[in-house]
Amino acid sequence: MQEIEPVIGIYAGEGASHSWTWFISFLEARGSRGYRFLEGSDLREDRLEGLRAVLIGGGDVEAIARELGEKGARALEGFVGSGGLYFGSCAGAYLVMEGVDLPPYTPFRLIEAGIANYSPAPPPPLNLPHKYKVAYGRGFVFHPAYGPVWVEMQEGSFLGELGTVAAALYGGPVIVPGKGCERLAVYRGPHAGCLPMVEERLLLRLLQNTCAAACGTYGRGRVYICGPHFECPYYPEGGRVLERILQEENIFSARERKQAARLREGRARRDREMRSTAPAAEPKAAGLLEEVRRELSNLRIAARWMESFQVRWKLGAKVWEPEKIIYYADFLWDRADALKECAAAEGAAEDLEELTEKAAGARLALRELRSRLERGEEGLSEAEDLFRRLRILTMRLLECLRDRGSWRSGLVSSGQR
Repeated sequence: MQEIEPVIGIYAGEGASHSWTWFISFLEARGSRGYRFLEGSDLREDRLEGLRAVLIGGGDVEAIARELGEKGARALEGFVGSGGLYFGSCAGAYLVMEGVDLPPYTPFRLIEAGIANYSPAPPPPLNLPHKYKVAYGRGFVFHPAYGPVWVEMQEGSFLGELGTVAAALYGGPVIVPGKGCERLAVYRGPHAGCLPMVEERLLLRLLQNTCAAACGTYGRGRVYICGPHFECPYYPEGGRVLERILQEENIFSARERKQAARLREGRARRDREMRSTAPAAEPKAAGLLEEVRRELSNLRIAARWMESFQVRWKLGAKVWEPEKIIYYADFLWDRADALKECAAAEGAAEDLEELTEKAAGARLALRELRSRLERGEEGLSEAEDLFRRLRILTMRLLECLRDRGSWRSGLVSSGQR
């Protein structure tokens, strides 16, 4: 099969939360495998060649800014200025606004915009105090609501035909567009299931007819910033917004998506017909496949035990809960069956051996964290180590599927529930 060069770079480095995987679910659901992962060093060393888009989602924006540093900021400027697309949601939006300009954000100035959800003294939170605010300068960036919100596309823009959609707001900005910044969508209030963090009057002032998404031009390229996570698979209507943006910027077209869907259906049908005559995996690869699956299964079981601990860890400015461990474990297990198609590929044994090692490392790190919690300790350093291991393991498994496995047959689960 003809290899597809990656054209989309997804940031999954230090500071990124688990939400970078939502971009993968988005692309999987649309039959695209033209992506690669970016870490801080890729931006600092300007290794963006061949890419047409860089996507940065949620996380600890201060940690991301420090990880990329001035060299990373200059690389992003050069990439977009020479015709690339930047798409930032939540933390990725805060990162590149000119109005968010205190160190370490000073070098990142891709779009003239600021934020409305800042106050020297925000009111006390009604819910989720640990997710409510983040220190910035002499005040705080605070979050008026947490959960799904209604977002209406701006009439007359290329998104206007999408109307109003539900999308996930997990700490993203209320945007104040500046000169040369085009408003693309506005907030239309909380959706059912959204937790208010402030009293209703302030909530509606911030999330009623205020800017939720905007875009601007930088050099020869384009910059998109979004408060909500349109890539979040829990609210699939939002995915149509990101898809339309990528179509508008010629990252992929509706025609290519239809062609990819037909090709996937045809390959899946041929795979089912030829399953009995498919080449068997080398004995070593077959054995390693079973080891990987066993480790991923054990990791998932162990992760479920974390539900009994009422604990959270503040890593940098970001708060992590046991639910994020369960999320990673389920995300990995959802793709375990797809690894079967990798085992017969050339060079698969080496990849499966690495996955076995990393999955075992994550499982043991989880065991150590649980042991610390059972002794009444916080387990902060153990939690940090575990989340780093889960992030790297997930990246490597997805790379294996992308390059060797069922991805080519369109058999990978979208991960949507």
